[in-house]
Amino acid sequence: MQGGAQLGFYALTNLAANTGGQFGSYLLVNAGGVDLQTATLIGLPFIPLGIVGALWFMKIADSSKRFTYFKIGAVCWVVSQLVYVAFGISLTTAIIAGLIGLVGSSFASEGIMKVWTQEQFPTLLRTTAQGAIIAVARLFAAALATVTPLLVALSPNLFYLFLAIVIAIGCGIAWKAFLTRDRHDEFDTEAQKDMVPAA
Repeated sequence: MQGGAQLGFYALTNLAANTGGQFGSYLLVNAGGVDLQTATLIGLPFIPLGIVGALWFMKIADSSKRFTYFKIGAVCWVVSQLVYVAFGISLTTAIIAGLIGLVGSSFASEGIMKVWTQEQFPTLLRTTAQGAIIAVARLFAAALATVTPLLVALSPNLFYLFLAIVIAIGCGIAWKAFLTRDRHDEFDTEAQKDMVPAA
């Protein structure tokens, strides 16, 4: 069950992450009226902020606060897409949505998926399971990417509403599956078992 939950969670939330990375500048230029140079440069400040987010996640990845951070990140993921729905695509909304979405991508995206995979699968199956989850998610992202320009041309607002909905569904799947199964002390338990001398 957990494998299916991780697949659903990551495949759906990755749609927004892939869209931002692959079409961020395209959306700002074609739907937001921002010039290409500005649209390209706007992503630069988010690189060090993304590193800070990753380091912060590493700090709480094995703590009892991990699921609380996931819930905050999940809400931020959805809200970041709704910023565009409510206020349209512009330089200002891109910055606001980017900052909010950074919290989502730091605490409710690939990082936590990989941690859960390490904890939920036996050692010999972990890399296979994680690889399969990422491969399927990439296929979902590729399928959406083939029609993204068309969907944006039809209605940017509806497109971002669609992303908000699929993120909410993906995070909801993980929320329900790991609400009582998020075992932040799993590695400590395994280490303690290894330290117990054989009888």
